[in-house]
Amino acid sequence: MAKIKVVIVEYLEEVVEGLSIFMQHDDTIQLMAAYRNAEAALLEIPLLSPDIVIMYINLPGMSGIECVRQLSRQKPDIQFMMFTVYENSRVTQSISPLRSHRTVRESLLSHRLPRLFRGLFLF
Repeated sequence: MAKIKVVIVEYLEEVVEGLSIFMQHDDTIQLMAAYRNAEAALLEIPLLSPDIVIMYINLPGMSGIECVRQLSRQKPDIQFMMFTVYENSRVTQSISPLRSHRTVRESLLSHRLPRLFRGLFLF
């Protein structure tokens, strides 16, 4: 079975480290790269062609929402999982027009991540 190829776009090192540790313990997931801002992600992700991009919404500089818009145009096969600390706000409502399949509150991310990956990526 092929591994699910994942890229993380998150500016907080602690979050990236936590997700990386989780992924190291799951032999069905391959972490390809992590980027601290949308600008770097836009340059590199199209070259990697991951299955899933985990995108934080409130990145410094360009927002995660805008990054997903641009990446979706370049690579329509990539699935996006966006996460945020907000539950109900205009920020999360602005995601609905995007192709993003899931929006996850940051506090739930580690508990729900395995199930969400499998829901996004069909084997």
